[in-house]
Amino acid sequence: MKNFRKNPGESTQRTHDAFSKKGHAIGKGLSDGTAAIKLHLSDAKHIAIAATASLATIAALAGGGVATAYGVENLNAAKAEYPVVLGESNRSSKALKDAIDSANKLAEGTKDTDVADPNTLVNLKSYADNDAFAELTKAYSPEEPRTLHDYNRVIDYAEARKADIRTAKDALDRSVKAVEASKAEKLNKDARAALAQSINDAQGVYDSSNGKVDDGNVRNDLKAKLDDANSVKDTADRATADAKRAALDDAKNKVNDAVKSHDARVAQEAAAAQAASASSYGTSGRGGSYSASGYAGGSGITSISGVRNCTYQRGDSSTCQGAIDAGGWVRASSSDGSQTIYAAHDYMGGSALYGLGVGSKVNVGGRTYTVSGIEPSVDGYVNPFTGTALQTCVNGVPTLWHLK
Repeated sequence: MKNFRKNPGESTQRTHDAFSKKGHAIGKGLSDGTAAIKLHLSDAKHIAIAATASLATIAALAGGGVATAYGVENLNAAKAEYPVVLGESNRSSKALKDAIDSANKLAEGTKDTDVADPNTLVNLKSYADNDAFAELTKAYSPEEPRTLHDYNRVIDYAEARKADIRTAKDALDRSVKAVEASKAEKLNKDARAALAQSINDAQGVYDSSNGKVDDGNVRNDLKAKLDDANSVKDTADRATADAKRAALDDAKNKVNDAVKSHDARVAQEAAAAQAASASSYGTSGRGGSYSASGYAGGSGITSISGVRNCTYQRGDSSTCQGAIDAGGWVRASSSDGSQTIYAAHDYMGGSALYGLGVGSKVNVGGRTYTVSGIEPSVDGYVNPFTGTALQTCVNGVPTLWHLK
């Protein structure tokens, strides 16, 4: 807006015919539907200032009267406004250049895989590397005007140029914000994907740990963390998803540690039971005697006699459970002859096996065997095997003494 009056008879409509015959369509439109922009100045070429004043202007200045008064007043006002408008235009050019440099840095440091919508990056590059925008970053330095008409033309051009710079910078700023928002959304999506994977892993640990931890609270905590993570897995931002994933992974690791502790305890108790058996055998197993259904002898060979027979289908030794419950030793043989178990409850004669270790000799069924291994059950049932073995319970755990 000018702060001086026109010369009498001068048109109030200022145009820039020499500088707006063609416009610049910039960009292809943002992905969010923002239309392409159009600059009004065809370029930033400087106005050529006439070397001499026009005859009309000279006549106005020399003619005196009202026209002269208006002319002098307006010329002085134009001279005062000229450096202000020119300075504003050039500061706008500098701001646009800084914005373009920043946009180029963002574009060069961003890959398509860094954004949720690659179109935002395409738009940013089209703005940051645009010839019309680059032209507007150049300083506008016209020759010093000599007439009111020339001052007006320079001022008008500088103001129109400022408008174009503002349009360009606004478009550039919107494009930068679109890329930054798209980068943030990509980070959010990646964080949600990582959270989904952690949920899947934690669910597997929760399901597989049932009955395998000594403290059920760790599983309860994992279940609570799973429910919490599932409630936000589709909408969480990066910070929320990362926090839920960290809490979930921590709870999952505690369950894994609890399973390991449980397994270690079971193994330790089994080893202690075997050690106790060996100690019992060392003090009373050798040289003693047992009833006709137990063991006898002091030669270092354990003998088992008074055995009753029972036959079962392979894989279902429970057929002989009733005979074992009746007491004493039972020779349980599979119908296919692949497996023979000499079994007795520990409180009905089976404790005679507590003193046996690997390498111990056993006479049973008229044949002498050597103990080749001792195998506690891991699930409360006798483990599958082929061959001959003795079986009783050690602290409630079914245990096999394999014979060869």
